[in-house]
Amino acid sequence: MPHKLGFHIAQASSDEEGGRAKELLQQGPGVKGWVSSRFCIYPQEIILQLRERCHLSKVQLLAHQHLIPEKVELHIGDVVPGKEVTLYNAKFALLGYVTLSDNEHSQFKARELKSVTVECTGTFLKLVLHKNHVNRINLYNQIGLVALNALGNEVEANNNSVSPDGEGGQVPGGRQQEVPLYHDLA
Repeated sequence: MPHKLGFHIAQASSDEEGGRAKELLQQGPGVKGWVSSRFCIYPQEIILQLRERCHLSKVQLLAHQHLIPEKVELHIGDVVPGKEVTLYNAKFALLGYVTLSDNEHSQFKARELKSVTVECTGTFLKLVLHKNHVNRINLYNQIGLVALNALGNEVEANNNSVSPDGEGGQVPGGRQQEVPLYHDLA
């Protein structure tokens, strides 16, 4: 049975005072989450390092109500056996991406939850967040995530399963639903 996996933030392209990437480590009603810097350069990246090598089965993203990226790519990262587990020794494979609503229909009051089913093994999860949906409230062209969860199971030390290779594809889906992640869409 998959469970919530522990992680820390290995790297973030940018963040705003009061919206640091480390905010994604906490959850609850008072947490603001991560917010990119003002007028940042796109795409932005957040790289999570899982506490140990894991089989990842689901990723949950809760987008900010008005600082909304148009698209979020998911990449799994792993280290070649025998090498030190560091971000610099990791090789990444694109799993696919999800698109997010511009949220005009809720007048920027609702948050969009994407629950993405994945089947991969690794030590790192990289999110590549693309430019923001333009709206009247987002004055500085920022993006933000309120919460992030990785679900799965730790991998036994002698397990040699590998992460997927190749190109990823779009993940279809709407608000607050679980969507499969496809690898090669034409």
